[in-house]
Amino acid sequence: TCRPKDAWLAGAQAAARFCDLWTFAWDVPFGPGTPLGRRGFRTTGGTTVSVAHHHLDPYGVAMALEHLRLAGRTGDPTRRRVARWLIDWCGQLVASEADPLGRSPRHAGWQPEQVNHTDWAYWSQRLTPRGSFYSDIAWVPALTLGALLDLREAFPDVVDFAIPAPRIPKVPGAGAMFRAWTRVNRLA
Repeated sequence: TCRPKDAWLAGAQAAARFCDLWTFAWDVPFGPGTPLGRRGFRTTGGTTVSVAHHHLDPYGVAMALEHLRLAGRTGDPTRRRVARWLIDWCGQLVASEADPLGRSPRHAGWQPEQVNHTDWAYWSQRLTPRGSFYSDIAWVPALTLGALLDLREAFPDVVDFAIPAPRIPKVPGAGAMFRAWTRVNRLA
């Protein structure tokens, strides 16, 4: 007989295997002159967006926590390996002062949503060919940071990082301006 917990665990394993179908397990080669090629970008761990949109995005890191939990319940090393791929993929393209990913250094923390491992593009193959990345969408840094914080809390042996305090320049008179603005907003 199958106990209910066994059925749930079997279902979780089947779901994880299904998600694996959308996860790259190999590295697509990029030309050395492309933005991804210059950075030595690896596609292993990237998740495909859909059958209609032929690019990778960092959404997979949100599944890494469940892969690690499943690995703990089943002892399946594949789940831990896939989780590591998802986490590592996500950390490859984060804008920093050293590499602002084509933006100004003030965009530190920005991550592109679309990573082109094919010549498919939403708008223009000429502007965003294979080996390029783009698309500013707020869900990307919010989801990836949230997922990484959850992972760090649940699995500090797998994800360990520190978040530096923000460096916000002091602007003379900004406090008074902000107080005035919040008063105006309360009236609106």
